[in-house]
Amino acid sequence: MYGTQDASHVWQADYSELLGKHKFQCGKAWTSVFRHEYLNIKLLVHGDDFFVLADKKGQEFMQKVLNERYEFRCDGRIGRHAGDQLTVLNRLISYDRTSGQVSYEADPRHAEMIFRQLSLQNAKSVSTPAEKKKASDVLASAGLPTVTAERMKGPNELDFKDLKRLGRYLVGRPRVVNVYERQRKQKVIKVQIDSDHAGCLLTRRPTTGYTLLIGRHCVKHGSNLQSTIALSSGESGYCALVKSTALGMSIQALMEDWGVKYDLQVYSDSSAARGTASRRGRGKLRHVQTRYLWIQERVAEGTVEILVTKNNTADLLTKPVSREKCERHMKTLCQEFREGPAKGAKALQST
Repeated sequence: MYGTQDASHVWQADYSELLGKHKFQCGKAWTSVFRHEYLNIKLLVHGDDFFVLADKKGQEFMQKVLNERYEFRCDGRIGRHAGDQLTVLNRLISYDRTSGQVSYEADPRHAEMIFRQLSLQNAKSVSTPAEKKKASDVLASAGLPTVTAERMKGPNELDFKDLKRLGRYLVGRPRVVNVYERQRKQKVIKVQIDSDHAGCLLTRRPTTGYTLLIGRHCVKHGSNLQSTIALSSGESGYCALVKSTALGMSIQALMEDWGVKYDLQVYSDSSAARGTASRRGRGKLRHVQTRYLWIQERVAEGTVEILVTKNNTADLLTKPVSREKCERHMKTLCQEFREGPAKGAKALQST
């Protein structure tokens, strides 16, 4: 079936049937997630890669299950009785046996490629990756060949300037590592959100930023432009709250498929957004589409709790901030800057 339109569907049906035969329960929300309740095995399937979280007995059982039907290889293990490092989809995962600390780092070659292709190896580093711009500068900037991700369709001189500034920032900060230390068992997923009203100086569309944390561990973060133009900061904050709550619920459902239940708390520094989410109906926001109102029902049911926050880590993801504020928020998210090549750099280059 390889190369055909139905290949992925047939492959998923085949491994799902095999796992179901051996008492694995398929996730209700995520069909690529499985759990073996008796052996406490948590499994994630990504394409043709199987990622298994289990003790030694569970790992051996998983190998027997896969050997029954497939030819495969084990690319590595980490844990107290296994290795200290593992490369997964070009992400480097490390385990410290002494402290039990787990670190996760994206492929460090990406930063090297940016400042090498921009000829910035010997350039002076800057303290922040971006700076505030004026609308007049954006409108007056001339076009350029395609350069950056968000502006790939129609980049201009200012976009290239932004790219070079990012490259200069990466010269001094080439590596960021997510560090996960031991913590007590948590009961809540916390989502912090922020929006930058009319943040895009060309389209005037707002920017949504969010961070999802379980205890001190940041498990997801992101930043993107909203699909609509908001008429007020309260409206843009509310749309950001709706999107981020949906993402929080998806992580909540993922963990429930693995047998771990969490409550959901959403933190926003916008009083207007919190107020809209806590009432019923559109009120004065009659132009807001009804697809954004489902969150009001969840709040009324008590399945989602909306709270206020002052130290909002999502500020990092909506607007340029000072170096001090950036590093303070990153420390809260357990992200560290590190120098020198990654320990697994050679392994990454060979994959």
